[in-house]
Amino acid sequence: LKIYKSDYHTVRPEQAHWSLILMLVLTQLSVGAFLAERLLELLVPGALTASIRPVHSASALVFGLLALGVSVLHLGRPRYAYRAVLGLRHSWLSREILAFGVFAALAVVYAAWSWAGSAGWLGRLADWGLAAGPGAAVEAGFGWWLGWGVALSGVVGVLCSVMVYDYTKRDFWNGPATAGRFFLTTAVLGLAAAWLPLLIVAAGSDATLAGAAVDRYGAILCRGLVVAMAAKLLFETALFRHLASRSTTSLKRTAWLMTGALSNVTMARFAAGLLGGLAMPGLLLLSRVPAPPGQGQDLVFVVLVGMLFVACLAGELCERYLFFAAVASPRMPGAL
Repeated sequence: LKIYKSDYHTVRPEQAHWSLILMLVLTQLSVGAFLAERLLELLVPGALTASIRPVHSASALVFGLLALGVSVLHLGRPRYAYRAVLGLRHSWLSREILAFGVFAALAVVYAAWSWAGSAGWLGRLADWGLAAGPGAAVEAGFGWWLGWGVALSGVVGVLCSVMVYDYTKRDFWNGPATAGRFFLTTAVLGLAAAWLPLLIVAAGSDATLAGAAVDRYGAILCRGLVVAMAAKLLFETALFRHLASRSTTSLKRTAWLMTGALSNVTMARFAAGLLGGLAMPGLLLLSRVPAPPGQGQDLVFVVLVGMLFVACLAGELCERYLFFAAVASPRMPGAL
């Protein structure tokens, strides 16, 4: 026999913590950007990749440091934030803090290493076996391992974030579903953010290099973003199947919230995702990627890339707002 509270069927949005929303989205963006940089180096090796790497690593680092700065605001007394790592043996939150601390430290070193390599300061390290030569300072030896160390430590951090919410035992925050949300956000925003260094490099290069950068990177980024965003939107849409359930489960109550009190946020989330993750990259692909700056279509290129990134980021912020606001809190007395 199940006994429900009298207001069990009444659903109200939970409080959304913007510091946590920003921290989660921006850390996943940063991790995704570093992963995208590593994968692009495998797919498009050579001098072109080396020219983009310093800007890519710096932009990814900025988002990561911004996320960590915002996360401190969530603490009641930020000056004691260091104490959070004392519970490593039993706390996923402590593990998350440590993982992202390692990620940030490695990211700073990697970004500095990338800029030093592009400036030719690492040529003398060839004799030490850390690089094959001035033009391969990051691709080989220490730089290669450092780049993957940044990316993989970020993945560990995202996994710890998943476990923090899985530990609460709320149905909407269960491990597989939260992992799907967080890692798909990592993929979507990492691919979207990869356009920013490409845009910067294209704007500061001659027409030939700019065209090569857009031609070789653009199609990969567009196709990857379309696949990642389509998967994420389909994943999120699957929640609404609970509306057809005859039982009033916690996931049905979440679906009620998303189609009722939070319907405006839900519509904004899907509209932004469709625009930034499907329409904009689809348009870039159909037009075979517009000419970059220096070839007469610089404004169109900047506007399209800007819309793509802003829409993807806005959509993921809305999704993470719903992640907190639409969760159905446990109700007492429960089952007998």
